[in-house]
Amino acid sequence: MSGMRVFFEPMRTLAAASIGVNYTAIGTPLVAPMRVMYIVNSTDAQLVFSIDGVTDHFTLVEAGYIVLDFGANKNQDSTWNLPTGTTFYVKQVGAPSTGSVYVTSVYGSSFSMMS
Repeated sequence: MSGMRVFFEPMRTLAAASIGVNYTAIGTPLVAPMRVMYIVNSTDAQLVFSIDGVTDHFTLVEAGYIVLDFGANKNQDSTWNLPTGTTFYVKQVGAPSTGSVYVTSVYGSSFSMMS
């Protein structure tokens, strides 16, 4: 019999003072395919996020968050995810003066259960 275990990567964070008008990386690249994405903007400004450091992908208002469960969109043979090596980037719309941004990555790994 086999199953799936859930794991969390260490949270990535970037303080408001480090968020500029150009994209800045939020921590390190993913070490495993991301199945659940949780991003929090606890700053006092609207921010724009990217997964390639060039293209605007989504925005979060001050004190906003986004949760995407890529693992929910699957069939028997595959699961959606953001690939290993993906880096998250952020830039300001308005200059934040307090708070931070946080990226939490959840991934799954198969395992076998012995009887």
